[in-house]
Amino acid sequence: DVLVANNFCDSIVVTVLDFYQTPQLMISSSPSPAEICLGDTVTLEASLGFDTYSWNNGILNGVLFEVNTSQDYILTGINNINNCSSNDTVTVNVLSLPIINAGLDDSLCIGDSVQISANGGISYLWSPNNNISNNTISNPYVFPVIYTDYVVIGTDLNNCSNTDTVGIVIKNSPTISVSNDTSICLGDTISIFANGGSSYIWLNTDFISNTNVNNPTIWPSTSSIYNVIITGANTCSDTAEVNISVNSLPVIAGGNDLFICLGDTASLSVTGAIDYQWIPNINISSQVSNNIQVWPQLSTNYIVRGIDNNF
Repeated sequence: DVLVANNFCDSIVVTVLDFYQTPQLMISSSPSPAEICLGDTVTLEASLGFDTYSWNNGILNGVLFEVNTSQDYILTGINNINNCSSNDTVTVNVLSLPIINAGLDDSLCIGDSVQISANGGISYLWSPNNNISNNTISNPYVFPVIYTDYVVIGTDLNNCSNTDTVGIVIKNSPTISVSNDTSICLGDTISIFANGGSSYIWLNTDFISNTNVNNPTIWPSTSSIYNVIITGANTCSDTAEVNISVNSLPVIAGGNDLFICLGDTASLSVTGAIDYQWIPNINISSQVSNNIQVWPQLSTNYIVRGIDNNF
């Protein structure tokens, strides 16, 4: 109140001041607290009670936005009627992403497996979840049949995630060929072969001239299977086999030795085969019959070779 003297008269001027209660301005965040991984989004929203809001960083109230660096966000709320304002500040912390390393690309032969491994996180998830022993561990085995990129998501203690990729190349198996299955007579030898590789290992080591060449000579005493591992220049291998049947020799019966007088003829008969060959071809009625006549001029050994239907 103010007292004023005017011509010895008194007057009083009264000024009334009105005080307005400003509501408290508060910021809420989603997620809360405002701590996010690099590249993630956050929402900041002001409490009710003001007519207009202004953010110092130019963001929009209640609208998702991406944050790449930690910084403070200051909000000003204003009541239009009395022009009263209030401020609040929130700090958005940006957490670095883990450095996930899935290793170098690798290769394998079709049908093989290889172990891949990731580090930099505390939990992992591999995709695709195909031809893999376990897609939730750091070091699974994979066995794809075509070229495959395996992508791993690694997550750290802050629940931040990052990815890395490892490619698995499939190497071709050698294109191989081997001898046809065949049969031999007991005591015979035969050459077998394998082609299409740069190195060879024959697994049957009995009655074979060399187990490390592509074309060994063999002389098995019984029917046998000769397995071979054929390795190409890219270290991929394939296997094949050659079946060898061993036929028993025919049992040839030529009868007992004979004694004849000079000028006489003797009959010789043989059994046990289908084809025959007699030697020597001297004083003999036939070289190829199983029943022959001979009239030697001196003591002679007639030898017959019999061949059965196994040739």
